[in-house]
Amino acid sequence: MKLKNIKSFSHNFTHSFVSYNNYIDDGFVMRDLAKLARANQGEAICIDWLSEEPPFCGRIAKSIKLWKKRMPELLKSHNITLDCIFALRTEVRVMPNYEVSVLAFAKDINGKEYQSLISEFVDCPSTVFVHFTV
Repeated sequence: MKLKNIKSFSHNFTHSFVSYNNYIDDGFVMRDLAKLARANQGEAICIDWLSEEPPFCGRIAKSIKLWKKRMPELLKSHNITLDCIFALRTEVRVMPNYEVSVLAFAKDINGKEYQSLISEFVDCPSTVFVHFTV
């Protein structure tokens, strides 16, 4: 088990989740997240990957459940186990300039925090992705 791999796992996991390969029920999950973030007026939409039930509905909730099922396989490929991760979340928010940004966050059992900004996306009409800092 390598705790140093938690940052890359968190980044890869979040990047895949918000990518345009995440297409469910005739729609892109990231478009739903961006729409929800815009409606949340600057407050981050937070997906806590370690919670039991996601506080979302529809396509987002369905996708979260599917990605949680894939998590053990992805953890194994990064040579880490879930019991060494204390917190794991994806945050989506709208910046004051109306651009949508995504952050991957993880915390290991020793209290070390890992943050990764996700910014490489396929163009999406009315949605632009940029970095943000916490």
